[in-house]
Amino acid sequence: MYPTMASDWLMQRFRVLAAARAIENQVFVVVVNAIGVHPTSGDVLGGGSLVAFPNGATQEMGSEEALALYELDGSLLAEERVRLDLLADRAPEVYAGFDRGRSRC
Repeated sequence: MYPTMASDWLMQRFRVLAAARAIENQVFVVVVNAIGVHPTSGDVLGGGSLVAFPNGATQEMGSEEALALYELDGSLLAEERVRLDLLADRAPEVYAGFDRGRSRC
């Protein structure tokens, strides 16, 4: 979960980043944004809190001040982890002798 006080232009970027983090980590990502005026910058905070799903889809929770409850379905995690198995293509034999302290370039 990412609690933020982000202006609208920054929330546009957080939407993309949340979707990317959800895909690459195969998890749900929740961005919770404030509404009102930022106390130091004076930027307008327009809400736009969202849930990003493991497949990269996002669900915006609205731009009004409210308490929103969202039930995360664990079966979506399992489905996505089967569909996109990020560990299946590992080749440990390729990097088994890699020395962390020295570059091979």
